Amino acid sequence: MAFSRRRFIVGAGMLGGIAVAPLQALYTRAAFGQTTKGAGYGPLLPDPDGRLDLPAGFRYTVFSVAGDLMSDGNPVPAAHDGTAAFAGPGGTTILVRNHEIGPVGLTRVVAPRSKLYDPLARGGTTTLVVSAGRRLIKDYASLAGTVYNCGGGATPWGSWISCEEDTSTPDTSPLVSVPHGYNFEVPISATAPVDP
Repeated sequence: MAFSRRRFIVGAGMLGGIAVAPLQALYTRAAFGQTTKGAGYGPLLPDPDGRLDLPAGFRYTVFSVAGDLMSDGNPVPAAHDGTAAFAGPGGTTILVRNHEIGPVGLTRVVAPRSKLYDPLARGGTTTLVVSAGRRLIKDYASLAGTVYNCGGGATPWGSWISCEEDTSTPDTSPLVSVPHGYNFEVPISATAPVDP
C-alpha cells in the first residue's frame, strides 16, 4: 500500500499529540517546583526584582546584563543563548555564552575586524570568568562575526563549540559576506576573540 505524504503528516501529528501529554505533565510539575517522584522544592516565590521566581531557599546571581559594559570596554551583547560552564584555575568558573544575533539588529559582539568571521554578521560568544565566591572577575568577546549562535557543546578538552543556526550565503542573502552554518571552537583559555 502506498504511503502518501499526507498520511505520514497526519500520522505524525497524532503521534506527536500522544507524546505531548506526558511532556506537558512533566513541565507542569517542573513549573511548580516538583520532581517526577512528587517530592518538590515548594512553590515558586515571586522575585522582587522580577527576574527569576525560585522556591524558598534558592538564590541566583546576575553576572551580566545586555548593554552593560564588559571588561573589554564593549557592551554586553543581547540574545544570550547556549552556554557551558568549565572549571577554571584557582577555583574560578569560566562561562562561554552564545549570542543568537542575526545579521540585522541593534546589538553585536564587538571585535577587531581581523577577528570577525563575517564583517556583516553580529553574533558570536562572550566569555565570563567568575570567582569561587560567585563574583564576576572579567568578561569579554571570545568569538565574533557569526550569525544565530544558538546551540553548542562543551568538549572534554576545555572548549565550547558554538553552532550557527543559519545557512545563509552571499548568494542567498545580501546580509552576509561569507557562507554560514558552521561550528566554531572557542577554547576556555582564550582571553580575547579567537580566530574563527
